[in-house]
Formats: sequence, C-alpha cells, structure tokens
Amino acid sequence: MILVFCNFSINAQTFIEKFKELYDYTISPRDNKNFKEFYEIIIPQPIDHEHPKKTFDHRIYIGFQGFDSPNVIETDGYAIDHVGILYTSGQRYTHELSTELKANLIVVEHRYFGKF
Repeated sequence: MILVFCNFSINAQTFIEKFKELYDYTISPRDNKNFKEFYEIIIPQPIDHEHPKKTFDHRIYIGFQGFDSPNVIETDGYAIDHVGILYTSGQRYTHELSTELKANLIVVEHRYFGKF
C-alpha cells in the first residue's frame, strides 16, 4: 500500500466534473456510504505493448471525500469486484487508513482479472 498526501484547492466542483475536464476515460458513479462521491473508472490498457490494438479494461475505484483531503492508494486485484458489500465495488467498502484520515481512496486493480 502507498500513502499519498496531496493538498490543493479547486473551485466548487465535483470529482466527476473535474475528471471529465481532464480525461476522456469512462467514469461511472457507484453507491458507497463511506464517501461523498464514489466512482468506477475504466482505462483501456494494451494486453501486449508490442501489439497495442488488443486491450483490456483496467479498473480503478475512487472514494472521494474532497479535493483538500489526503489520498490513500490501494492495489487490489483479487477482491476488486467480488460480489458483496465488503469488496471494492460494494456499497460499504472502505479502508482503515482512509477512514482514520478522512482521506480519498484510490483502489487500482493491479492486473486484469475481468469482472466476476
């Protein structure tokens, strides 16, 4: 796990508004009771960098508290999309550090497993 602190102010925007200004990746709101905003982001990644036309959907979940909040990054490949409330895609997923620090949570699928 990597802990990243980043503190900057943005005029009253939601995370999704700012994200869409900067990137052209798929972002979908998800329900999560522990964050002000929670999203699934899909980034197409080449399966083989020598032949980049074949891609897979690399998933990232963002639990957003605020632009002035610290960030906690978690790599989670095996449990990112299992069915259940305690897994990353579930409605009550959080991480101990993000709870204690009132931090944004960034969960990155560390390799491709596909959706279960």
